Amino acid sequence: MHTPYISLSNRVLLRILPVTLSGPLGEFKTYALLNEASTVTLLDSSVAKMLGLRGVRDSLNLQWTNETTQVDNHSERVSLVISGSGEENYELQNVRTVNNLALPTQSVNGRRTQQSWTHLQQFEIPSLDSAQPTILLGQDNCHLIIAREIVEGPPNAPVLSRTKLGWVFHGNHSLVKDRMDSEFTFHTSTSDDLLHPRERILED
Repeated sequence: MHTPYISLSNRVLLRILPVTLSGPLGEFKTYALLNEASTVTLLDSSVAKMLGLRGVRDSLNLQWTNETTQVDNHSERVSLVISGSGEENYELQNVRTVNNLALPTQSVNGRRTQQSWTHLQQFEIPSLDSAQPTILLGQDNCHLIIAREIVEGPPNAPVLSRTKLGWVFHGNHSLVKDRMDSEFTFHTSTSDDLLHPRERILED
């Protein structure tokens, strides 16, 4: 479903951060979307192929809102290694590949964000320039996506949280006129596999 986004005052940034994925054919620097509303971890099939990841083919049932479903008969269960801003590597198992994952793209001006919020001024906010994640980390890897430390400001202000993969800037972003190219809404699924998104396109 595509719906025009008009207002600049209610922008909400998702938890997107840079990561490195590793497989038999090498490494790939990309972005991850940390999503506590997903029951599985998803990887774009083109990245899986690039990294040389192979696994058992198993049909995947994706469920969106309004009981809309999609079946990916070519999905595979693969394993790979992920690392964030630190040096520690983490193994991901039972990751489901998806053709054209098409996660939302986000842009954030880190310096301007830091200057706009008092509670963030002592932290370095990483900039994102049309950053599009190619992997979605779900609750099956909750140890990587839960917040270990949180920096909060006034109500409805953006939040900086630390995960095992690094710091993530997210939440309301109304005072900074950065661009978020798409917006996702996640809902709980009754499927055994997944709960999934409804997309809206932002128009500046």
